[in-house]
Amino acid sequence: MFLRILTELYKDSPKHNLAKLRARLTGQPLTPPKIPQKNKVLDELLASSCLAELVMIALARIGSGNLLLAGENEPYETVADRLTKAGRAAKFRPWEWAQSAHELDPGPTGRLILCRLPVTETEWTAVAELKKRIGGRLTLLTELLLPFTRITFLQGKLDYAIKDLVNILPYYVGEKYFGAPLEILDTAFSLRGRRVIEFGPFDGCQTAGLVHLGAASVTCIETRAENATKTLTAVDVFGWSNVKVVMEDLHNADATKYGRFDVAFAHGVYYHSIAPFVFLENLRGLADHIFLGGFCATDDLPAGAWEQLEYQDRTYRAKRYREAKNFTAGVNPHAWFFHGDDLMRFFTEREWNVQMIADEATTVTAGRYVRFLAVKPSGNG
Repeated sequence: MFLRILTELYKDSPKHNLAKLRARLTGQPLTPPKIPQKNKVLDELLASSCLAELVMIALARIGSGNLLLAGENEPYETVADRLTKAGRAAKFRPWEWAQSAHELDPGPTGRLILCRLPVTETEWTAVAELKKRIGGRLTLLTELLLPFTRITFLQGKLDYAIKDLVNILPYYVGEKYFGAPLEILDTAFSLRGRRVIEFGPFDGCQTAGLVHLGAASVTCIETRAENATKTLTAVDVFGWSNVKVVMEDLHNADATKYGRFDVAFAHGVYYHSIAPFVFLENLRGLADHIFLGGFCATDDLPAGAWEQLEYQDRTYRAKRYREAKNFTAGVNPHAWFFHGDDLMRFFTEREWNVQMIADEATTVTAGRYVRFLAVKPSGNG
């Protein structure tokens, strides 16, 4: 008999095993273990300082009807106030599971946002009763927050330039611009309504900037699976229906395959090209406006001698770029840092106009970071 008891105990957790063994030996009834009222998937987001922002973002994708937010005061009362100030009909009502669900009435066309997380059978039964009463006009916190866990999950598995949701969120929602000075580019050439082809979307943060500045469409060309995965996740989570992510070698992305665009956007990409003149010619074929930015070599940085790259009877100064092995790298063992003046000269020699966007000294990787807009003059074949 004792062997049978031990066999049964083996199937349970050690703590519960001890309680069962004690009950068997003493003849006392077993007290059921307490189940912690937690949600292992959402607890991190529920404790996050950006919770209110996440709820606001998620609610923006819900139709235009009245909203009744019911549950804990913070941060949901604040969310309702912010929605009201933004012109959305929204109210907040404190509510606990001990109260009757019949008290929650969003009106005949309104939507109830239940701001308490059901974690017991009793609470889920109450949710089921609510659904019977108001149908599909009920939205739970799980529906609002679960999509964002895809980003936090990936941040724990893949390298990101920005490691946490709190700090990356402002870029995804357009409050900040990542990497490229998009506000300066947008002043020089408005992105609103433009069809953009973007090379190297990275974590999707620059893509977000293009979207929030009003681009009509963005076609992202990405070679690395981790970066395509991160960008695709952001596209889905934030509902960028005008963004398409294509896994493609940058040298194969030309007008023959993808057609023409209003803007070719290549920031932090050109020096990953093993065949830079093929890439630069592809850019000229893809659009009459090219935004190009990247590290450029100087006499001091990176270390090493200048090499002369020949193309169409002209020479261009460059230094070898030895690729890293992480998500910031290209796909070949090495590529080229151009001298910044020679990179721009490639376009001026072909009678394109070059407008400087930013020119900065740097000690990271190379000695200079150049960003410019190259424009094909009207009538220039």
